[in-house]
Amino acid sequence: MGSPVIIGTSGLNPSNSKTGVFPNLAGRPPRKSDPEIEQELTHAGIELVRRNALVDHPEVFTHLTGLLETRWGAFRFHRNWYYWSASGRVPLALADQMYADPVGKKDVRCGGHCGCPPPSQMARRYMLDGKTVVPLAEKAEFDHMVDHFRARGRPDDADRILNNLFFSDDPNAGEAFVENYHIDSQAGLNLFVRTIRDGRF
Repeated sequence: MGSPVIIGTSGLNPSNSKTGVFPNLAGRPPRKSDPEIEQELTHAGIELVRRNALVDHPEVFTHLTGLLETRWGAFRFHRNWYYWSASGRVPLALADQMYADPVGKKDVRCGGHCGCPPPSQMARRYMLDGKTVVPLAEKAEFDHMVDHFRARGRPDDADRILNNLFFSDDPNAGEAFVENYHIDSQAGLNLFVRTIRDGRF
């Protein structure tokens, strides 16, 4: 027989092969995962949100999530197997500041992308009235969707699409935000909070 094949979790995702990442909490009971999660959130200065029931999450069993209230809005944090997921609208200028930091470039992954692309590639633009900016090249696809809903007697769904989109190829239309991050290390989580809480542009 040949040598046994050893499969490590680091091979499941390129970002998990780095050193200094958060420990893998997948499958641990809450009595073991909750203290670890509380420590990570507290160290970063994130408010603990404690629930009586387990958080509805397929990877990590915990009663805890995180919340950070800022002038940019609320940011919510959920622990995944070896990283934190952060959701909320980060202005592109602040996202660029994080990306310019070596820790931010490798451990604070915009859009959860394992290739760590620059924030501009993962940003979405919004007008002041909340409409999403969509390139003109995609208009025909949305027009087809609207016609589909109207032909099936669903005008409300058609109007909902039209009322929430602004078609433009102007690169400066609206304001750009990155809305989701996967954060792999305590240093990255601390940087994220510090930038969002104290950042200026």
